[in-house]
Amino acid sequence: MRRAVWAIGIFLLFGLTLATDHFLPPRTNHFNLANISTDSVTPHSDQPASFSYSTALEGISEISISARFNATDDNYDNIFQTADGPDAIRLEFTHPGRLNLALSDRRYYPLTEGVSLNHWHEFHLHGLKGRFLEVVIDGVPVFRTTDPELVGLRYKVGLIAVGSGYSRQRAFQGAISGFNLTITHVSRRWIADLLLAMAMLTLFTIYIQQLTKFSSAEASRLPTAYIWGEYAVIFVFVAAGFIGWHVAPLEPRLNKWHLLLFPLLAAVALLSTAHYRPNPSGRFSRLNPLVWGGIGVLLCFGLLGVQKITRENSLPFLGRVVPFVGSLAAIAVFHSGPHPRGKGHLSSTVLALAFAMVAWCALFELPNWKQVAYSIEDLPAIGFFLTLLCLVLTLRGLLPSGIGVPAFPPGGSRYLLRTVFQTSSLAYVCFFVLSFRCDTLYLGSSAMHWEYFVGPIRGVRQGAALLRDAPSQYGFLNIILAALVPAQSAWEALYLWQGTLLFFASCLAYRAICLVAPGKKLFAFFVVTSAVFFADPALIGPQLYPSSSVLRFFWVYVLIYLLARLHVRGEAWFGRYLWAASLAWLGGLLWSAESALYSSAILFASLTAMALMTRRQALWVPAQLGGQVRTLGRQMMIPVVLGLLAVGAISGYYRLKLGAFPDWQMYVEYIISYGAGFGALPMNPDGVGWLFILILIGFVCAVRNLALTRPDAQATMASLTGLLACIWATSSYFIGRSAPTNVTAILPIIATALVIGVQSAEAALPGSARLLQLVSVPVLTVALTSGLASTKWPGVMPGLATLTSRVGTRLHPFDPELGRLKEQAGVTPAAAVAYYGFATAMRREDLESPDLTYEHDWLPTPLQLLEEPIAPARREIILRRFMDKHLRPGFFIQAKNENADRAEEWIKLISRTHRAAATFESPNYRIIFFVPIRPAL
Repeated sequence: MRRAVWAIGIFLLFGLTLATDHFLPPRTNHFNLANISTDSVTPHSDQPASFSYSTALEGISEISISARFNATDDNYDNIFQTADGPDAIRLEFTHPGRLNLALSDRRYYPLTEGVSLNHWHEFHLHGLKGRFLEVVIDGVPVFRTTDPELVGLRYKVGLIAVGSGYSRQRAFQGAISGFNLTITHVSRRWIADLLLAMAMLTLFTIYIQQLTKFSSAEASRLPTAYIWGEYAVIFVFVAAGFIGWHVAPLEPRLNKWHLLLFPLLAAVALLSTAHYRPNPSGRFSRLNPLVWGGIGVLLCFGLLGVQKITRENSLPFLGRVVPFVGSLAAIAVFHSGPHPRGKGHLSSTVLALAFAMVAWCALFELPNWKQVAYSIEDLPAIGFFLTLLCLVLTLRGLLPSGIGVPAFPPGGSRYLLRTVFQTSSLAYVCFFVLSFRCDTLYLGSSAMHWEYFVGPIRGVRQGAALLRDAPSQYGFLNIILAALVPAQSAWEALYLWQGTLLFFASCLAYRAICLVAPGKKLFAFFVVTSAVFFADPALIGPQLYPSSSVLRFFWVYVLIYLLARLHVRGEAWFGRYLWAASLAWLGGLLWSAESALYSSAILFASLTAMALMTRRQALWVPAQLGGQVRTLGRQMMIPVVLGLLAVGAISGYYRLKLGAFPDWQMYVEYIISYGAGFGALPMNPDGVGWLFILILIGFVCAVRNLALTRPDAQATMASLTGLLACIWATSSYFIGRSAPTNVTAILPIIATALVIGVQSAEAALPGSARLLQLVSVPVLTVALTSGLASTKWPGVMPGLATLTSRVGTRLHPFDPELGRLKEQAGVTPAAAVAYYGFATAMRREDLESPDLTYEHDWLPTPLQLLEEPIAPARREIILRRFMDKHLRPGFFIQAKNENADRAEEWIKLISRTHRAAATFESPNYRIIFFVPIRPAL
């Protein structure tokens, strides 16, 4: 009877919601900002130098912006912005006379290079949601797109600025006249959202009650002192984060790496004192100040998180409900407290809730979270339901293996379904198909990113040598192995190589999760598929940007799998782990300098934890420290010797084959330059960077709880320490260039490490990973919702394609103008060419041509690899080596008006060894045929 009443009530609520939606449609509102003028150069002008207006608009359906401007300077001047931050529309003027449109997440679109100084020009932008976005300059259309990501009009309208931009940091030098901004936006009736939330949350609450019956029965009863110790850890980490943030002005040479250094010091200090047992009941306990400090800090952060949610104008009402519901559900399922009514239970629960709220707020900058909010805004009922469904899946998946309501109870008609979803064969087939996806290849500017790999691969295929005359920004061994792939072109070789690595990486992540949670294969499949193949909320897949995917992080996946296996097999398997991980570390060392750093952090952290832990005392004992250090030294000798042998073998091969040793500076040149701050972006102090701090807190608390209660679980503690080091090391990818999209790029690693960490710690000691569970819930929920549960699937599914044999057909289309000019100059696919332009990669040939791409480089390509941050002296050395080895005639093909000044510098540099024999020009291209200068007799 009670269930019937619940069902009738839910049905009525849902029906009332649909009726309210039908009879109370969203309101249509209009916003207009008219005839704004500024003047920053005319003395004693009546117009202000800049203008700003604050508002908060959401649900934009149409936008129109127009203005006249007269610029006196083109040094990154900003004409206007619609809001602070990266999610706004912004118009920027740069040298030489180039007008750029910035659209959300730092996407830049060059509009024209024909803007002259000290002349009036007209600008007009018009966008209609779901249809088009276009720009007209001086009456000439220069930009039009129907890309769903751009015409969705998800742009922030907040602090509108005229005469400045880039969060009002870049002023416009000149005058602006007649700036007009007109926006049509819609807002939903709050009663409809409220009723929908009540209907959905009623269903959700019933299911959570079922889950809590299973979780509370198995939750550990850790002593209250240990729970208080967790908040001492929180205080230390938060303090380390603040110290790291504020030390930057004192030591600029650290750039932003202090944000990695201080949390590392905090983790080392906390783990090395894990044997200390807190005693908060003691009046003069040395730990009490830290505990109460942690409580105060975390409560403040929780209140700030609530304030951030309520003031986030871009969130729909139902989107603001999700963090509160997710936090409460996670507390109900995972945080039963040390005792049901024991001392410290209330404070522990309140602080855990604050911790969970901060974890949700840390995701607000992620494109994945924005996609979740957009889905709820566009399709409230479906979007909210899918989000709650993914939250339920996450809560069930993070419960220890074997706990929870079975997904497919045994019995008759469900046997086949259960068999299909509990076998791994279907998962491997899906991974293989998705690994070679090709329908999104080279969208937008992705061909430029591919060229940074294809260029070195093409050079190696024609005889150039890495670490000598072929520059490579992204690695050594990965480029060589890709060049060995038997394919018709370097583009196809990279496609096949990246697809193979994606398949193995996804299988390793899936197997790692299945090892630690053998009864959750379906959950493992969902996590890996969402995080690895659909982490980007546009569902474009990882194939577009090789530098952000497995070609950068492959050996991280291998080491994560070995850590999961170490936990399952136990201490007896450590010898095999040592050798397997050392070989994986060697692969990472040869892969690239960046991969070497990631692999070293993971391997040496796990070895250190294993060597310094004894069965009787956690981490280290002063009387036994000498023997533990000697043990660690013997273990580390294996990878060190392997590394020295590999470096010696490579050096010897180069000396015998090429007559010169490798230039090892080329191995570390790029990572040093980018680490020093080249290409760095500013970091938001209250943004997604805190996610890494929270994850590190969760791992440190899990290791400390195990060290205090289960010091015999050495293998598990070593595995967790390795995962902690993995998160710490890979976070450098975001800190080096602090774009939220870089967190999305490493989301597969974060999600896999979190699931393995939670399951490993809970298997060794139920309840030890409660904080890690709380931070895992928002990460996995958002990843699943923006991936597999995205509302974009109806538009993406029909176009999915995989396993193409002609990758070149998907490159940028054939340009008839360039084709005619190449025919005039006698350029054929067999000729040696070097292309220079913004795209770095030349457009493909006509589809009727047997060769779609050029596979013979005349210079080390792309030429941008030898520009900043590479010093001019180094550029000349590498180019001279290449010319000495490959001295021959060749064609220099230049896209006019694209970095023309740098192109002239390259022509001057080439002229030292070659002379221009012929020049061919068209309106947009220039081809110069160079021949070697004969040496004087």
